[in-house]
Amino acid sequence: MLIKEPALCCESLGHSGILPARVARLKHTGHTAAVLRVNKAFATTIGTERMLKQQNDAPAPAPRRNGGFAPTSPLVRARAALLSVFFVNGATLGIWVPHIPIIQARLGIGPGMLGLALLGIGAGSLIGMPTAGALVGRYGSRRVTTVAAILFPMLVLIPIRAPVFAALAGGLFLFGLGNGLLDVGMNTHAVGVEHRYARSIMTSFHAAWSLGGLLGAIATGIALERIAVDELRIALLITPLLAAALWGATGLLRDLTDSGRTTPTITRPRKALLGLGVVAFLALVGEGAMADWSTVYLYAELGAGSSMAAAGYAAFTLSMATGRLLGDTAIRRAGRRGVLRWSGLAGATGMGLALAIPHPPVVLIGFALVGIGAANIVPILFASAGQLAPDSPGRAIAAVAGLGYIGLLSGPVLIGSTAEFVNLPAGLALVAAAYFGVAFTSRAVRA
Repeated sequence: MLIKEPALCCESLGHSGILPARVARLKHTGHTAAVLRVNKAFATTIGTERMLKQQNDAPAPAPRRNGGFAPTSPLVRARAALLSVFFVNGATLGIWVPHIPIIQARLGIGPGMLGLALLGIGAGSLIGMPTAGALVGRYGSRRVTTVAAILFPMLVLIPIRAPVFAALAGGLFLFGLGNGLLDVGMNTHAVGVEHRYARSIMTSFHAAWSLGGLLGAIATGIALERIAVDELRIALLITPLLAAALWGATGLLRDLTDSGRTTPTITRPRKALLGLGVVAFLALVGEGAMADWSTVYLYAELGAGSSMAAAGYAAFTLSMATGRLLGDTAIRRAGRRGVLRWSGLAGATGMGLALAIPHPPVVLIGFALVGIGAANIVPILFASAGQLAPDSPGRAIAAVAGLGYIGLLSGPVLIGSTAEFVNLPAGLALVAAAYFGVAFTSRAVRA
């Protein structure tokens, strides 16, 4: 093999006209060692040139035959850091959700006023997301994600400790603003990391988000039963999240090309992004309802205890995490459009079951089915948006997410108003209709 490799290198060098005569003379006189040294030097040079050419021609690493590649240590570290950030985002929301019926009872407000207060989350997110898109364009997704991940867990204390309705609404607006900034920042960074992995990994990040929501809801349900002091309870819940956010911030990629250009905070999305935004609108009506109204349905409508009410959201997030762990495999087999269609049908069926048989154990099963349906809708939409605009993924994701959060913005009002004038099950029937809409509009996503 050692004699053949120099011969091959000599042949390639001969084509380029570099020292063929010298190599031939060395071979003829029997200087095999000299031949090896000459060819090794030129082979190294040619290998280096080819490597540089490949790096210049292809910004992403070359894929293996199995569709992936061996990621570098910084890339693996960045993925782990992002998983931590997504977990923090989900866990913070998981801390908030079980407090909703307790705050409603403490302030003595009805479902209509509660829906109006919850409007603050959607309003804050609606402003935070396009703002985050502009900040990502100027400063990069790493910086936006770092700042938002550290601030977001601390913001949950404001609405939980709100003494009056106005403070609750204002606190939820700030909470939604922080969520919007973090949502766009971390998803933009995730698109960049996924691009360098050269295979689908987006749903794994959203699985970490769901796992965070699950564990946050479970921990909060236990803490509500055992710790009466709000400040102490929240401090014990958010301190580990702050540590995880700080750890995650240290591992994000520093060289992603998602910064360097400024963009307006509000932009009109082009047609393809508009189609994704319509699907996102319908999906977030359903997903937001699970966060805002699942515990209220069990606690106030069905008379379940606070632990059972927290278990409703936990069942939703557990099944969502499971669905997202399997999401990449499902997408490779059925395609994004197929997964999206079946996701919408599963969500509609689950909510229909929870409303048709209003017994807490059955409702938990229905909510779990809704979680399976909701699992991969947002990851598919964000990944598709980022691929439609590779030069400005933050702006594209912000456009789709902004349209989606209009659904989150209007969903609480629609459901709360319907609950006020009819009943809460009638309001939650809108969620089943929204998921049917997801299945119907799934053609907006490329197969």
